[in-house]
Amino acid sequence: MANPVLQGLTRPCPSLDRDSSLLELRGRLEMLWRQQVEEVTEVTIRLHDARAEADRASVDGARINLDLGMIEAQLEASRRQLLECDAALARFAKGTFGYCGHCGKNIDAARLASMPATPVCASCQFWSRRA
Repeated sequence: MANPVLQGLTRPCPSLDRDSSLLELRGRLEMLWRQQVEEVTEVTIRLHDARAEADRASVDGARINLDLGMIEAQLEASRRQLLECDAALARFAKGTFGYCGHCGKNIDAARLASMPATPVCASCQFWSRRA
């Protein structure tokens, strides 16, 4: 009997054309995940260094607070993107990648190609924004 997890990883989503496969998208997601891990690490180190410098320096406190705030915002965005990649890779493992997490329909191939971590189809994203 075939492993259903492996079948979920190798069976193409009906919305994907022949030139694009789920395994290619998984490879892109894994690359994005690694990039996000590196970015979170680098920004975390930069934030730590900036906080240490702020503790030592006697420069304009407003400027330091602004710099720290910008680094913290970048770190939060990087962490959020990492979590999105994690969730997409989990959908691969469950065999649900390429299907909308809201309505269950296929996510368009072009949408997956441009945003491989997206959990919903364009229609559901549109309606969730309007609600």
